Amino acid sequence: MKHVHSFTGENRLIFLDNVRFLMIFFVVVLHCAASYGINEWWYVYDPKECRLIFSYVMFFVDTFAMPMLFFIAGYFALPKIEQKGTFGFIESKFVRLGIPWLICIVFIAPIIDFINHHTHGYNYSSLNYGQFWLEWLKRAIDFQFGFLTATEQFNQFVYWFISLLLFFFIVFALICALKKKIAPLVPFFQEKYHSDRTMLWVMVFAGLLSVIASLIITTIPYPCPYPWVLVGNVLQFQLWRLPVYVIFFALGVWAYGRGWFVRTNFPGPPFFWLSLCVVFSVCYVIFTNYYLANISDTRLFLVFIILVSFARVIFLIVFTSFALNYWNRPHQLSHALSANSYDIYLVHIPIVLIFQLLLTELTDVSSFIKFGIVLFFSFALSYAIGKYITNRSPLLSVFCLFMIFVLMVIFL
Repeated sequence: MKHVHSFTGENRLIFLDNVRFLMIFFVVVLHCAASYGINEWWYVYDPKECRLIFSYVMFFVDTFAMPMLFFIAGYFALPKIEQKGTFGFIESKFVRLGIPWLICIVFIAPIIDFINHHTHGYNYSSLNYGQFWLEWLKRAIDFQFGFLTATEQFNQFVYWFISLLLFFFIVFALICALKKKIAPLVPFFQEKYHSDRTMLWVMVFAGLLSVIASLIITTIPYPCPYPWVLVGNVLQFQLWRLPVYVIFFALGVWAYGRGWFVRTNFPGPPFFWLSLCVVFSVCYVIFTNYYLANISDTRLFLVFIILVSFARVIFLIVFTSFALNYWNRPHQLSHALSANSYDIYLVHIPIVLIFQLLLTELTDVSSFIKFGIVLFFSFALSYAIGKYITNRSPLLSVFCLFMIFVLMVIFL
């Protein structure tokens, strides 16, 4: 396969690493806010002072964060395959994603589920942690297929993203290998670069494709609203979101192949896109309130799908435009944050839940203050663990997890 452009040395697109960190930070914000909105399903729900604004924060972050992460993953996938080869690429992703996913499933996800069962009084809330962990392993190895409809089923929680992303990488690498075998002399992308207007038309097409895919998926009968799908307990995803992730991952591959952000950028100043995004977001909130009050109206549902699909497109344009113009220079702090963003994602959830749990008894403290405390300490600890333990000594981090597991078995 022929190189379209390089990402080594000075040519590396620093701003995409920074956007990736920003999306991870927003995910942490979402999980910190979940305890204080109207989200009774959250693992540690604090209903003493619910605020609708936290639900809106979750709603907006949930709209753009994961599609953005799949877009960035797709953007960097092809150059990595060109650099390492198909099987070298797959091997590196198994090491980077597969092994941490397995460790998190064995040692961290059971902690999340243990807290969830005890705070909500679910079926396994009477078990001590050792019994619960053994029950968790039984559920993990039963390789279920179908919908996730009961709290007793195996649940990957936030680690669904890691396994699904690894699956995307493997499938794309195999597609590249097949293409190389069928047409070895033809480059994956011809030497053709997009103009800024063409970039906009591609984004419009991506939005329309998301609308069509979402409408088709919603015709499938579900056992409950917006269910999660289990594929042998190895993959977990929401079916109605899966086409969006595929589209944005493919959009990232396409963007790399057509020289986006290297040869050209979206037209217009970033503040124009920010202003458009603000106006669109206000309309989005107003319409969503109206739609939720008339949720059985199919015409409103169609408009809602259109708004959500194009909100993702607009947010992608805003974040990439701003970051490319104002956040694309080497900086020690930005580099440190982006270098540890993946580890922050892996470890933040149990830390968030523990702080939320500790603050539930403070009935006189505002939910805004609680949210700030949880966000600050969860992010700081997650960053410190990633920077000073996980990155420096992966074996030490596994040992620490094992010791936490032993202590929980003994004392819980």
